Amino acid sequence: PGALNFTRKAAQKGITVFYLTNRDHSLEEPTRNNLRELGFPLQQIETSERPGDVILTNREHDNWNSSKTQRRKAIAENYRVIMLFGDNLNDFIDAEDKSVEERSALLKRYGKYFGRSWFMLPNPVYGSWEGSMMKPYEGTTDRDENIKNKIELLRPDY
Repeated sequence: PGALNFTRKAAQKGITVFYLTNRDHSLEEPTRNNLRELGFPLQQIETSERPGDVILTNREHDNWNSSKTQRRKAIAENYRVIMLFGDNLNDFIDAEDKSVEERSALLKRYGKYFGRSWFMLPNPVYGSWEGSMMKPYEGTTDRDENIKNKIELLRPDY
């Protein structure tokens, strides 16, 4: 909720909105169509990488992979990044395949950015956080059991 209004207002103020997705590059056009159909801003831009492209997909270039680091660097070459939004720590820094302890250390190091220029929009359904959090439940194939385990892992400890 609010994403459409927020991105539209940003675009109206001259802010270029980029979409970094781990969808495969072969799905870029359908992704663009989905965003356009929903009314999200798709500004035309000029960059050295690919003129007019604000959707940056996984495997679009040889060094663009699921960590998004190279895509963030490509944007930062031509733009001042003022905000990042994501549903996963990997949307902000390279956190792929990190343990809970390693992710905690990254959060301690970079935590000052959250709520200021980095904004987490949690996705409790899926994400790379599952690999680090679900280790005790590896091998569990029962869908209902996996959902129950996720809910338990997401409960705050208070």
